[in-house]
Amino acid sequence: MKKGSYRLHSDIKVYSSQAGYSLIELITVISIMGILASFVVVDQVTYYRDLAYAADVEKFIEDMEYARDYAIARKKRCVISITEETVLNPAGYQFNLETDDGTQVIFPHNSGNHSIAMPEGASISEADVTITLDTRGRPPNNEALTYVSSKYSPDVTITFNSITGFITRE
Repeated sequence: MKKGSYRLHSDIKVYSSQAGYSLIELITVISIMGILASFVVVDQVTYYRDLAYAADVEKFIEDMEYARDYAIARKKRCVISITEETVLNPAGYQFNLETDDGTQVIFPHNSGNHSIAMPEGASISEADVTITLDTRGRPPNNEALTYVSSKYSPDVTITFNSITGFITRE
């Protein structure tokens, strides 16, 4: 045998193979991944929308609890006024203390404004209602409000309990 030449054994087979994937295989995998990703994105958008709605409802309840607690601490009656949406003004709510000298404004802890606007598209279905809480933070009768949003489908019922004064969401 000459120097530099190689001889293969007869039982060794030589295969000619291509490295990598074909273009059709790559396009198929990418399109499947795109379809799966679209489901995840839709679920995430719905999740964050529902989370934002729940946060809006919780803020409303927290403001009600703040006004109630503020009045209890001062041994005064609390008046919660919910206003209807008009062309010029969005739906909103405000709080006052009933004192011997008249009414005193309550500024919620998270707002420097006396009248608080509801988030866009949100309202209370029992608009133009006033709820008066006694010095222990209880309404004379159970009061129920329905928090409605044109952006989100579920309505939430918020109840003021006349026995305990608790404000709950259902």
